[in-house]
Amino acid sequence: MERLTHVPPRSSPEGTTQLDKRLNKANYVFLKNKPIRESLSPTFLGPFKVLEKYDRYFKVQLGSKVDNISKDRLRPAFGIEEILPETPNVHLTRSTSTF
Repeated sequence: MERLTHVPPRSSPEGTTQLDKRLNKANYVFLKNKPIRESLSPTFLGPFKVLEKYDRYFKVQLGSKVDNISKDRLRPAFGIEEILPETPNVHLTRSTSTF
């Protein structure tokens, strides 16, 4: 035990984070849920549409409001364009015609 020495912790370069490289190409993203959440609640929410992309954050459409969200809380969502059409489906909209 006397020969054991203290090993200092590894230092990492400041400001480096592990972001998915595909995030800058994604048109839709998943948003990380709150850090403290109820049990069995999902880790990520979404998908949400990306409106604008900046160096450190994205402007994202969250339902009826728009919010700026840090890239650290986002994950790319691919294949959503085929599932969520931009224009509403004509057959699914309610018509108000009178006879």
